[in-house]
Formats: sequence, structure tokens, C-alpha cells
Amino acid sequence: MFNLFNQKTETSQKAVEYFENGKKLLKTKLYKRAMIDFNKCWQEAPEFAAENLNALFKQYRVVANYEACLSIGLILMKIDPQDYKLASVLGNCARKQQSYLQANNLYRYALKLNKDYKVAFFNLAASLARVEKYDSKVTATLQPFANLTEYVLPEFLGEPDMFEKLIKQLTDILAEKALRQVMELQKQMEAKSSNNELLEVHRISREIQALEERPTAPTFEDVKQYVNERLLEYKEKMSEFKEKADYEPRKGYITYLLNLGLFSLKHGYPLYALECFFSIKDDPNFSVNYLEMLIILAKHATKIPKRRRAVQRQVRRLAGAAPTLGDEPPDIDPETSPYKDEDPLNQLTELLRDDPNDRYYNINLGVMLNIEGNKLMAYKHFLIGGVLLETSEGIYERAKIFSQAVIYFESDQLKKALKLFKALSEEEKNSQALWYIGRIYLKRARWDEAVDAFKKIQEINPKSVLAGQELQQAHDHFYEAGEGYFKEGKYKAAVGQFEKALNVIRMPDTIKRTAAVYRVLRNKPRAMELQKEYDQILEQEKKGEMEKVRQEYITQGQSFLKAKVYHKAIHNYELAFRMKVDKDVFMILAYLYKSLGQKDNLQHLILRWNKMVEFEEKEKEFKRLQEEGGGGRSSREDEMVM
Repeated sequence: MFNLFNQKTETSQKAVEYFENGKKLLKTKLYKRAMIDFNKCWQEAPEFAAENLNALFKQYRVVANYEACLSIGLILMKIDPQDYKLASVLGNCARKQQSYLQANNLYRYALKLNKDYKVAFFNLAASLARVEKYDSKVTATLQPFANLTEYVLPEFLGEPDMFEKLIKQLTDILAEKALRQVMELQKQMEAKSSNNELLEVHRISREIQALEERPTAPTFEDVKQYVNERLLEYKEKMSEFKEKADYEPRKGYITYLLNLGLFSLKHGYPLYALECFFSIKDDPNFSVNYLEMLIILAKHATKIPKRRRAVQRQVRRLAGAAPTLGDEPPDIDPETSPYKDEDPLNQLTELLRDDPNDRYYNINLGVMLNIEGNKLMAYKHFLIGGVLLETSEGIYERAKIFSQAVIYFESDQLKKALKLFKALSEEEKNSQALWYIGRIYLKRARWDEAVDAFKKIQEINPKSVLAGQELQQAHDHFYEAGEGYFKEGKYKAAVGQFEKALNVIRMPDTIKRTAAVYRVLRNKPRAMELQKEYDQILEQEKKGEMEKVRQEYITQGQSFLKAKVYHKAIHNYELAFRMKVDKDVFMILAYLYKSLGQKDNLQHLILRWNKMVEFEEKEKEFKRLQEEGGGGRSSREDEMVM
């Protein structure tokens, strides 16, 4: 309960009045005026205002009236300017109202009061990202990425576990080689021991110990050498098939080259990765997804300071990631990097500007910013990417999202399929995803949503045959449902279905039938409107047929003119001329009459032309006046089709 009636002084009575008036203004949604009264209440009686405004704030927060919460909360911030938690809550309220600038200022104010208050920091990142998540939900989305300092790269092409197998194979070879060396040294040690050469025995013993302790994991050079041998094999095949279609050998070469580039970048050899990526880029016959991004990431990797590289390695060790190679990558001095004058951050931002919903771009921009120490902007992009990944089951590439959605569709997991197809259709113009969305809705007998999906396909591709077929099916469904209701005497339900059919395809027969049902319902304005539309369609169809005939006359006239059969050419052009005002046909006839010396026919042609033009102008004016005056009664107004 609000503490309103235990005030004794005149000043307190004014405070009560201001408070009560502020409450009334909130109920009428006059939030700014309410703030003025609450402010006056606070100035009159600070303790009374604090107690009662706190209670009122909680009430409005429970019912999710965030605008009212802001009006009250901003006065509470005046009462207690050090309440950083309230500032963050008010930031959430402002964000709920799409007031992002105000929200950002409130979060920053909370951080000014307490720089270690992570809730406000995470909410500020969410506000910058325009992500509708708050407090713990923001933290949950950020959690997998917050400490990420390694680029997220696409999978290896062809065999995702290609290098895992290769390293195991090379490890086994090196282990076997080391074992043979140990066995050979043991034989030597036995021989030296029998000759009592103790110093040699001791030396060989140390060699054996060193061999046994040496890691058998291959070095980067070992892996590179193996892959380069495969690349040479593909090059030989490409030379062999130079005169023939060499697509497959070239594809194999590009695959190995890309995979080697990915492996090099992942293990700290960005300069060699760039060699691979640029070789692929120079090939005009192949386009590799995300190649531009990979080049940007590799350039960025050459500019990471030594200290930060050490931190990255330490993070990997703490995460328990087992080393796959037997050596550490060399340190690159950012000052000597060939790309020191380039700005990879800006380059990736440009890619993101073209496709703001790309998951790889957002997460990797976050990684780059994290490495640079810009946590706030890193978290912004982690949140954007994280939310996108939540909609796609953690899958990064759209082609793979689509493939997974199709698998769900074919296994009748329609809910999962719909979620993925919707994610794709919201991010890009994707006719295939929309077609599947429509099919899912049809399976669920949700015809209206299916129609929306198929219509969106037509917006992307007006000539889509599949969309046209599906929409025709939907039209027929609504039309048949309308006929069913009509036979049962449910005319309102019937006309509703016919209108849905018209919303799908405006077929003349459906327009005519819908107009007839509106007459049964005594809705003459709508019936007249539809009848007029029907008449106009018939008129257009008639004109279309006439135009087709007219064009045939013109074509025949052209043929006779080329054959110099002038009387037949004139006959066909005259038939075309009488059907429509056409300056081109008029000019041809005038030329023919003049060339043939038929002056009377030429004069008669000019008189007819002038009359036709005059009549056409009058007809246009009449139609304009008729439209302005609301039109006239349709000749078919009383026709009814039962």
C-alpha cells in the first residue's frame, strides 16, 4: 500500500497531490507530464517519494509497462544517483521501447558508477547489437564466445578429418622411425659395453633417452611436404589432361590447396596460408566460399603482437587442446608484416556491410576485436552471430543450414525444418526455402501461411512455375470450400473463402462468382466493384484478341509490301488501321498512296486519321470524367450465377 495519509505538514500534502496526479497521468499514458509531477513530489518530500515511487515502479514492472517504468525510474535515479543496478534496469526498459540511444546512456552511466558491473556491460553490447536479449539471457548467448581469440574457420573440403588422419599417419611413421633408431643404438651400446667402453655407453644411453623423450608428432614442415607431394601429383594430372576437360584434377588441386591454407592459418602460419589463398584467387575457373574472409583473417594474423600470440597459446593449453604438431609456429613481427599498412578489421566490416547476417563474418569480426582488446564491440558481434547461430542449430554456412532443413523435411520433422527454412528466408531472398515453408504449411493445412510463402517466391521470381502451380492449388482449395459453404446456405462463410481465392489469383470466373454471392448478401457496392473488375478483364481479353488479329494483318501487309503486291499490302494495312489508332500504320498507308499517285485515297486517309485521333481524345476525357464521378451502372449488375 502507498503511504499517502500519514503526512501532517502542508508540504507533505502537496507531495501527495503531486504523486496522485502523476499516477492518473500514467494511466492516461501522459508519461512526460507524470514525470514532472513525480519530480515535484520528490522535491516536496524526498522520503515519501522514494517509498511510494519504488512501490509504483515494481507494480508497473510486473505488468511490463516499460514506458511507465522509465517515467518513474528516472525520478528514482535522481533520488539515488548511485543505484547502478537500477540504471541498468532502466536501460532495459528504454531498449524495450526501441530507445537505444537512451538505453546506451543508461548502461554507460551504470558502468561509470561500477565499471565491473558485467550485467550492464553485456546489456550495452546487446543494445549496440540490437539483440532482444536481457541480463542472464545475454550472458548465456555470450558465454561460448566471450574469451574466443581464435578464428572460426570453415571445415576442410572433401574430408573434414583429413589432417587428423594425416597427422596420425605421420606420427606413426615417426614413432616407427624413432623405434628403429633406438633399437640400432641399443645394439651399439651392447657392443661398446662388451668392450668396456664406458664413456661411449654413457653417450649412447643419453642419445636413447633423448630419442625416447622426443615427441613423435610431425612438424608443420612434415605436413606441408606431404600435402605438396599430393599437389604435385594433381599438377601432373592437370598437365596430362591439358587438351581435355581437366575439371576433376583441378578441383582436387584446389581442394588440397584450400585445406593446406586452412591448416596453416589454424596452426599459426598465416603467411603460408596467404600463399595458398592467393593461388586459389588467381584461378578464374573456381570460386571458393569465404575466400575473401580467409585472406582478411590471414592478413590480420600477421599483425598480432608476440605478447598476444603467447596469450592465445596459453588459452589453448588451459582449454586442454592437445597440440597436433611437434613444433611451435614462428613469431611474426607486426612491424615487418607485408600487410602492416592494411586494415583487416575495416575489410571484414565491409564484407559484413554487404551481408550483415553472415555468421562467420560476425563471429570472426568479434574474434578480431577481442584480440585487439575491444571487448565491447567484440561482444556486440558475438551477440549478433550467437543469436543467428541459435536460429540455425549452430550451423554457420547457409548451404549446410539448407541441407539440414531438407533432411528434417524428408524425415517429417517439420517443426525443426520450418525453423531452419524460416531463418534462411529472413536472412536472404531464398526461393527454395520459401517453397519448403509453403509445403510445410500445406502439410499442416495452414493455407493462408502457405499462400504468403508462395507469393514471396513470385516477388523474387515472377516467372516461377512451381510457385504458380502451388498458388493455383491454393486458389482451387478456397474456391471449392466457398462452393461447399454456399450449398449449405452459409453465404458469409462462402464469400470469405471466395475472397481468399481471389487473394491468391484473381481469376475472372472467381471474380464473377464472388460478385454473385455478394448480391445474395445484398452487398451491392462490393458486388458492383467486382462486376466492374470482371467487365474490365473481359474487355482486356477482347482487346488482346483484336490486337492479335491486327498484328496478323500488319505482318501480312509487310509480306505483300516486300513482294511488291501493293494492292494486297494496302488491303491488309487498311484492315489493321481501322482497328486501332496507329501512327506507324498510318504513315505506311500514306507512303503507299502517295507513291502510287492515289491522291483521293491519301486525302481520305488523312481525314479518317484526324477523326480517329479526335474520337480517341474524347473517349479518354469521357473515361476520366466517368472515373471522377464514380462510374455508372454495370450492364451485368443484376446477373447472378448460382
